[in-house]
Amino acid sequence: MTGCVAVPSVAITPDPYPRKNSAREKVCREVSQLQCTDFCATDSQHEVYSPALLTNRSLIGNPVYSSPIVVVASRQLSSLVLTLQSLVHQPGIHAPSVLVVYASSQGQGQPVNRSATLKGPRRGQGHSSSDYATVINLFSFQAVPVNVSSDDTKDYIEKGVETAKERFPNKKYVIVIEQGVLVSPDFLHYMAQMVSVLEKDTTILAISAWNPNGYVNVSSNPYVAYRSTDRPQYAFMVPIQAFNSNKHTHNCPKQFHRESTSNSSSEGDEIIYPEVSRALIRPLDIILSGNEQFHHHLDIPRSTNIDPAVWIENPAGMILDRYLQHINALLNESRQLVISEEDIASCASNVHLSHLLASDGGNHSTIAIYYREQRSGEHAVLRDLASSCFGLRLTPSETGKPPPGFFRGMLRFSFNNRHVMLIESGSYFYKQKQSIVENKFL
Repeated sequence: MTGCVAVPSVAITPDPYPRKNSAREKVCREVSQLQCTDFCATDSQHEVYSPALLTNRSLIGNPVYSSPIVVVASRQLSSLVLTLQSLVHQPGIHAPSVLVVYASSQGQGQPVNRSATLKGPRRGQGHSSSDYATVINLFSFQAVPVNVSSDDTKDYIEKGVETAKERFPNKKYVIVIEQGVLVSPDFLHYMAQMVSVLEKDTTILAISAWNPNGYVNVSSNPYVAYRSTDRPQYAFMVPIQAFNSNKHTHNCPKQFHRESTSNSSSEGDEIIYPEVSRALIRPLDIILSGNEQFHHHLDIPRSTNIDPAVWIENPAGMILDRYLQHINALLNESRQLVISEEDIASCASNVHLSHLLASDGGNHSTIAIYYREQRSGEHAVLRDLASSCFGLRLTPSETGKPPPGFFRGMLRFSFNNRHVMLIESGSYFYKQKQSIVENKFL
């Protein structure tokens, strides 16, 4: 005889509802350029993007997190997706404040770097404006179609900033991200630390996320930032009123202008930039820009910060007076070298400055190297010194303009865990030394 045994009931957790993102699935089905990307992978194309929350309570109320962000859409939808992915995961991102600018009609070109002539197809070709709008809306950002007279990036930035002024009339700052740029996990966190400097120091034109000299061998300290008499590139924050009808992008001799009431810089407006970049340019966009002068970004590895919570050392020390005091203090504690023509020549023969640094009995953390140019404004000796002795290939600059990263006759970077300062004889920081490097082309 068989019987039944009563078993107590047990609650069973039901299977979760399958994720469904019909809009993203449609984009992946209809936009061929995205079909072979990770964005449309089978296990991710139904993921819904939600803006990341700000978890650091000390930054609540910081103006950066409510400032408008103007993004110039890339000619490649695959690049645009990567840009927007890097933004949506920024802690504290406010999605309604992100304005993504793109051409309003199919066949109208999307922006190119500077005024370069494209060697590839025109930006936007093969993509309707609805494709851009659909992709942008997947991230809950604002799609901003615009009509422009040219394919130049500056025209798109201008339109984007005009829209930001209209939609956010009470905001003091605007963040600009150019096409093909991915931002680091701490991009907004970095900007939030620096916004007080922008507020207090009118000699600061912009906070840049890009180090033009940020190669892996000379860019290793994510905790420091520098000042430079330069123009911001690729990803930066400026006072929104710095834009006007005539000066607004780096195509102009001076792209922005701030009214300065005190503490003015004798060399014009300056920017702050990090030693380790908070922005990365996608190589495909550089190649398709058609401008060969930007190809130097491709063949030397660059450093980009990947830590989401890096704190810059003493941001208040970036204010001009304090910054000059800090530089002088570093020089007083540094090992000071006067490098000769023979020293630079030995660097070119792969005999680096290691013999000079190895003889440093004090093991100084800062090395100051003094040199003299033969012709003012040419910076030929600086380029030889930086390239031959440190592997730092300075990016091209306009004739008569200082190289990127130059601040009052001085260039700063890290090398072999030491802070290096290259100081030209005409620099504000120059100290007279014997046997200064002769001004000869090497």
